[in-house]
This record gives sequence, structure tokens and C-alpha cells, in this order.
Amino acid sequence: MRGRTPNQYPLFDVSEAWPNGFVYQPDLITPEEEAVLLAYIHELPLKNAPFREYTAKRRVHGWWGNRTLPQWLLPITAKLAAWQGVPQNTFKNALISEYSPGTGVGWHRDAPPYEKIYGLSLAGWAQFELRPNRNATVQKGFSRTVEPRSVYIMQGESRARFQHRVVQTKTMRYSITFRT
Repeated sequence: MRGRTPNQYPLFDVSEAWPNGFVYQPDLITPEEEAVLLAYIHELPLKNAPFREYTAKRRVHGWWGNRTLPQWLLPITAKLAAWQGVPQNTFKNALISEYSPGTGVGWHRDAPPYEKIYGLSLAGWAQFELRPNRNATVQKGFSRTVEPRSVYIMQGESRARFQHRVVQTKTMRYSITFRT
């Protein structure tokens, strides 16, 4: 790269060497499973996401704490559980997010009580990025395109030492975020 001295680090690494604990799996679900999920999502009462004193452009609907996940999500939690070799009841929370074109979510780190974050991407592509926390010894961030029907997991180092964001989308996209 032109103009970089040997002591400079790239801002984002596009190689496959991601931080420990980050897992990406394309095509975890079929196009038919995606269509079923999207049909249910389109029936939800999505609302703009509140965040402190702001209201996000992203629209959401979720199930938290002791609320039972809806029956139509159970085949997906079963598939995630089988893929990861964990009990299906591992998934306690689910958040549906709708990203209309031009919508993203800024740099953040999910609340500490959650051990693992699973993100299932639906309908559109997104640019997903990680950057080191301020006190991290890691010097570079990571960026990748997440495809429809793919899933990523953040756990361990990727969860503890990094913030993440979704860059503004170019097309309509939905995600289902499960937390353990």
C-alpha cells in the first residue's frame, strides 16, 4: 500500500484471520427457510429502536428475559444449537432488526451479561465491522460482507476486546440477533 510506513497498521483487515471467537458461516439456512422467516417478520409490529435520548432509523421487535420465543423461531434456534453443539434453550433473547436502505447501526458493544451473540442475516447484504476497544492491545479492525442466510457469532476475544457496527445498507436487510 502506497504511503504506509512499516509501523502503520491497516484500519481494517479483509483477510480471513479474524479475532478469536468470531465465527462466520454462509448459507446456514435455505432460501425457503429465509422466506418463511421473512413472512413472519413482515407481520411484526416493528418500531424504531430507542437508544438513550435518540431514536434509531432501524426498526426492531424483540423477546427478552423470561418471554418465550415465538414458535416460528424455534426451527432456527434448533438449527443453531445443532450446528454449535449446544442445548436449544441456550438462546434466551431474540431481536429482529429491519435495515431499510441507508440504515446502519453505529459502533457499540452488546451489554456484558450476554456471553455469545449470534447474528442471522436475511434478505440483503451488509458490511459488518469490528474495531478494537480503546484499551485493547490489538491494533487493527476487521471488515466483511455478511450475506443473506449467513450467521456470525461473537464470543470470547471478539466480544470482549472489540466494538462492532453495521455500515449503512444499500438494500433492505433484516437480521435476527440471538443472545445467550
